[in-house]
Amino acid sequence: MFLKKQELENKVKVFSPAKINLSLEILGKRSDGYHDLYTIFKTIQFGDELTVNWISGERQLHCSNPEVPLGNENLILKAAAAVEEVVGFSIPIEVHLEKKIPMGAGLGGGSSNAAAILKLLGERYHISDQILMRAAAELGSDVPFFLRGGTAFAKGKGEQLELLPDFPSLPLVLIKPPFSISTAFAYSQVRSYTSGKNSLKLSRSIKEGEGLSSFQHFVNDFEVYLFPVYPQLEQIKNIFLENGALAAQVTGSGSALFAFASDESHACELAEKVRDFGEVWMTKT
Repeated sequence: MFLKKQELENKVKVFSPAKINLSLEILGKRSDGYHDLYTIFKTIQFGDELTVNWISGERQLHCSNPEVPLGNENLILKAAAAVEEVVGFSIPIEVHLEKKIPMGAGLGGGSSNAAAILKLLGERYHISDQILMRAAAELGSDVPFFLRGGTAFAKGKGEQLELLPDFPSLPLVLIKPPFSISTAFAYSQVRSYTSGKNSLKLSRSIKEGEGLSSFQHFVNDFEVYLFPVYPQLEQIKNIFLENGALAAQVTGSGSALFAFASDESHACELAEKVRDFGEVWMTKT
């Protein structure tokens, strides 16, 4: 479980991590309009922080980023409402979201926030993991993974999870270019499907503890469609690789990319090379 929380009087602070996709392969389109995927998720040590306070009255949501919608469409409020349906009574909470995960980046910020609230309220009201997982799946395809955290092989829409041994902790550079990519747009560009063989090989490699040799199986099927539309993404990836990144690719449907570095000094070097292309962070897996 990824939940890290700190009790402060009647307030609780919860860490809400971002994720990267070590692999993402699109197998085909489903009858319900979604796509079948093979993807390997990994939570990282970069994320948002939620401060939750139990209050009387109506639920309240505040955010450090004015671009984040604060209405009922926000997944934090949807998650609280989902728990209310389970317990059968009102749960008035005040949530302040310190937003660090950029939006439209493929890092899973909204899904992670929703999972953080589900997990916190689930612990408070003694809700079973099974019920929480059902609620998570209804909120979004990535939300069930964030309830678990760590490293996982996801199938279907991303909600069918097989937990994997944790991937080695390594320095990581993230970059978000000055544009976002909607998931709907990314899927609209897909013209063909793949077998998922790289995800299967990567899963096996992680299970067998092969470490750095796992990088050869990293893949993201969206890249072939996104690079012609957003050539800056391919340029950033090439800069990472030309400067010795152990692996580099787009995460999710973009627009963020990640690069694994050999050590912290190397991570600083990689970050400096791409700093003119967007907002950059250094973290770890």
